Amino acid sequence: SVHKKEQLKKGIEIAGRMTRTIKEQGLGHGVHIMAIGKEDVVPEILQVDRGDGMTREVEVCSRAYVHRSVKAAFLDRLVERTGRIAIGDPSQHGVFLGPLIHRRAYEQYQEYARAARAAGEVRAGARVLTEGELARGYFVAPTIVDGLPRDHALVRQELFVPLVSVDAVDCLDEAIALAND
Repeated sequence: SVHKKEQLKKGIEIAGRMTRTIKEQGLGHGVHIMAIGKEDVVPEILQVDRGDGMTREVEVCSRAYVHRSVKAAFLDRLVERTGRIAIGDPSQHGVFLGPLIHRRAYEQYQEYARAARAAGEVRAGARVLTEGELARGYFVAPTIVDGLPRDHALVRQELFVPLVSVDAVDCLDEAIALAND
């Protein structure tokens, strides 16, 4: 909408003073982002404050829009940082990703992982975690997928599992249009 576009333009102005990253929330698919022009944009933009001074990875983030010129570098850093996420009992200090909420979510995650492998390039995750303490819960690896078609169900639906599809865009207007679609 025109109002959202005006809000984003103001947000861009503010974000430009702090970093070259735009962050937008609440458009129906978790967090949408667009890294503008610098390959050193850090994937911390996919984190939120846990409320205790710590941060926690956003688990309901299904689409990330990144400028084409920095997408490869952004993906590399996102994959590297995702590999460092502590997974386990979320009540324990330093753990940022707990188990999925129930068996159905766990089963859906596995369906989504199969679909991601079939239609895109899985850069991280797409597997259940069953070693050690992770054997007693619905633990999964955070998943990053590149190259999914824009009309794919994994892009179009809210997933409520730690899976993000990364897509390249050429400009902010394209990112806004896709985020609002």
